[in-house]
Amino acid sequence: MSILPNRQDLQSRLELMPLPDFGLLDMSHYLQRYHSSGARVRQTGAWAQIFATIGCNVNCNFCYIPKINGPWRALGLDWFDLHLAELVKNGVTEVLIEDDHLMHDPLYALEVAKLLKKHDLPWVEEGGLSLFNLVVLHKGPDFVAAMSESDQRSPIYKNVIEAMKQGLTAKQFITSLADSGCYSVYLAVESANEESLSNSHKSTFNSIQNATFEIVKIFTEAGIQVTGGFMLGFVNPPSSGKSKPYIESLSQIDRTIDYAVDLMRAGMAYANPFIVTPIPGTSMWEFQKDYVVRHYDNGWSHEKATMATDEWTAEDIECKRLELLVRANGPARVHEMVSRGTWPVDGV
Repeated sequence: MSILPNRQDLQSRLELMPLPDFGLLDMSHYLQRYHSSGARVRQTGAWAQIFATIGCNVNCNFCYIPKINGPWRALGLDWFDLHLAELVKNGVTEVLIEDDHLMHDPLYALEVAKLLKKHDLPWVEEGGLSLFNLVVLHKGPDFVAAMSESDQRSPIYKNVIEAMKQGLTAKQFITSLADSGCYSVYLAVESANEESLSNSHKSTFNSIQNATFEIVKIFTEAGIQVTGGFMLGFVNPPSSGKSKPYIESLSQIDRTIDYAVDLMRAGMAYANPFIVTPIPGTSMWEFQKDYVVRHYDNGWSHEKATMATDEWTAEDIECKRLELLVRANGPARVHEMVSRGTWPVDGV
């Protein structure tokens, strides 16, 4: 879809993407005490999953979002404002933001937050905030100056660097989210291993652990709970002239498990591990499919291992996922998650 707020007026975009008709839904199905990210903060009214932007241009090689949703596009603040008004009319009292990459443009994200506050809608960021952009904002100008020339010119960092030049810091960004009613976020930490990230076309800034600890602390001090996402079992083709594929070792996976445990001690609310899974349509599919030893009818679940290598079996990776869950969260929290069917994160 060609959604271009700078070139199209509101009516053109409404014709291309009309506002959802919530009158077609029985909103009584959305009155539960819990949503997919945990406990609600509002005891009355319905909750809804929505988005203000679509697409992502980071192009992580394990992700199919760029193929399905295309590059990042803002739907337009005027469109989003009308969308929120319609939600409120239909009895919605809080929302989950499901954007593929809300932080692609931090200044736009702050405008989205202002509109959520305008309509008195407490909210959860569930699509995943990019840790690497928060690291750039947190580390500041000296960090950017030390970045490689290619990173400084990369469209991945363009908007966050511009926001930083305008004076925005990670603390200001997070505080503004909290002021707007954000009470929980999903932070895409992914891995403690720089090599695993770089081999997946993912920013290696995610593995700067001291910055991540400080960012989690800023969130918690602002009253925003953090669910951290982690990925285990990267399998990628040879790169940079190497003859062997990149296969994340069990000892590297243990480092990510330790990272999750330490972040929980630093104040993170919940650690959510995923298993790297070959998904048709991703750039990794043609390579990773040769490692597939299982097929799951539930749609290639990221909670079940589907690959095996000479380094480890599918059972090894599933055990590592369970180890991260239990060591980081504790058996009681894992039991709570399984029994109630949602992350055991309660609103503050």
